[in-house]
Amino acid sequence: RQATTSVSNDYSQKLSQLQATVIKTIAPELANVDWNKLATEDAFEYVRLSNRARQVQETLQVHMKEVIVMWILRQTE
Repeated sequence: RQATTSVSNDYSQKLSQLQATVIKTIAPELANVDWNKLATEDAFEYVRLSNRARQVQETLQVHMKEVIVMWILRQTE
């Protein structure tokens, strides 16, 4: 059980790292955004970047589900 938890934690950490790398690559405009400041100072840009962040997140979720399914299929072989 401890080994399973360790593998799960490692997998989760690697997924988070991958997600951060993908966001930096495909949406560098989202890196280091001060969302609270942006919302206060430039509402239009806040909405624009929020929508972009949502689009990126949705795309990542779809791809991550595919990766997880492939991983599960390989484990059952």
